[in-house]
Amino acid sequence: ARGQQQGVFTADVQTIDVHRLISSICVHHVSNRYTFNALFSPDNSEAESIRRNRQLAVTATLRYIRK
Repeated sequence: ARGQQQGVFTADVQTIDVHRLISSICVHHVSNRYTFNALFSPDNSEAESIRRNRQLAVTATLRYIRK
């Protein structure tokens, strides 16, 4: 609410939608990691994959809620 009052975040963002966004990115990563590894055969380690997914969640969330 404070960020919305200060004009930093959009007024129409609801907490449940932010939670849904973050949860979907995180759950997808965990539940589909073996399929993604088989399909895309990434060259990065599990630690790098986690770091990249974390950054994706942060970037996507901030882009969604910021004005």
